Amino acid sequence: MVKANTSLSLVLDKRSKKNDNTYPVKLRVIHNRDSRKYSTGFSNTEDDFRKIMRKNPRGTYAERRAELEALKNKANEIIDSMRVFSFDEFYPRYTGKGGQPNQVFASFDAYIDDLKREGRVGSAITYECARNSLKKFYRKEKLQFKQIDVSFIKRYYGWMIKEKGNSRTTVGIYLRCLRALYNRAIHAGYVSRDFYPFGSDNHGKFQIPASSNVKKALTIADIEKIFKYEPASEQESQYRDIWLFSYLANGANIKDICLLKYKDIEEGRIVFWRAKTSDSKKKSKPIVALITDQLSEIIKRWGNSPDPDHYVFPFLKGNESPAEIKRVTNNLVRSINQVFERISDKLELSTKVTTYTARHSFATILKRSGVPVAFISDALGHADLKTTENYLSGFEDDAIKDIVKNLTNFTGSSQ
Repeated sequence: MVKANTSLSLVLDKRSKKNDNTYPVKLRVIHNRDSRKYSTGFSNTEDDFRKIMRKNPRGTYAERRAELEALKNKANEIIDSMRVFSFDEFYPRYTGKGGQPNQVFASFDAYIDDLKREGRVGSAITYECARNSLKKFYRKEKLQFKQIDVSFIKRYYGWMIKEKGNSRTTVGIYLRCLRALYNRAIHAGYVSRDFYPFGSDNHGKFQIPASSNVKKALTIADIEKIFKYEPASEQESQYRDIWLFSYLANGANIKDICLLKYKDIEEGRIVFWRAKTSDSKKKSKPIVALITDQLSEIIKRWGNSPDPDHYVFPFLKGNESPAEIKRVTNNLVRSINQVFERISDKLELSTKVTTYTARHSFATILKRSGVPVAFISDALGHADLKTTENYLSGFEDDAIKDIVKNLTNFTGSSQ
């Protein structure tokens, strides 16, 4: 039963305070523990919202309550009419946007709007790029899912490679976006699985190519050079230190570092969830990084004043929207990568260094040092590997300290 697994409620979204000190009133839809919020077009202060939602509101509060209940009733009617509940179907019918869910471009639009509402700006940009690429190839207003067969994808693939010059990595990303929406359309009952074009070459389907990128990690000798490098400016010093922080803090990405708060530091450890996977349906595990002397020095050198609610580093102020956070972190990544182009040339490092290199080097150097793969996977937050379940919790602090020492074990590294 659709209704049995779905619930509706009216809530005040306190994440988005407006200039008049009101908050948006949202319709929260929960289906099988997956929760989404949708705009009602209204906003209120906390006090007014309490008066609106009490048992017997009066005057203007009663009028607003009636308007909100009408929207809730509309949502209930939509859910009652659905054969199988799908957020993809519910959103266009509730908002009047992105209709015709059996159409590929409409499904792209609806899902992109969904991602933006959830604050998943990076994913939204990826799907926008994939949609725009497909539109340039097809050049018609409407495209149905059942039109996308193996022949269609092969032509699209060839166009991206030969005419647009896209890399295999980019092609793979765009096709995986299309595949994800196709799967959602099948689940919602908009297209039959009989039409599904993706799968193995051996079964007459289209197999999405793997990335052609070769990920290279630094050697421990290269890491030593970066540690000992004398920066030419304060900016170069800060960006070098943030890169080292990433390397030492279990390969934390730059967004994780920007969002890190002092309350995430306790008992000599940093405990945080990867921003990349925090909204995933799979239950992600927290990443636990030991505070080494080097990490402590970097925090003292560049950190804000210690306060539980303060960000550790001064890149964000705390009032940024998801889009602004994305812009700040992207700019910081770009700046760090530019600085490391110069540092790499000066130090004659063995590979090109980017912010991602820190994460890859963290894992690779520990692996080369004989550290169990299960420990490394847990440290990186790879919760989907069954062999690593609850593995990190089995290590005592002293054992973890011994493992982390491998990251700066420079003895004999020059050999």
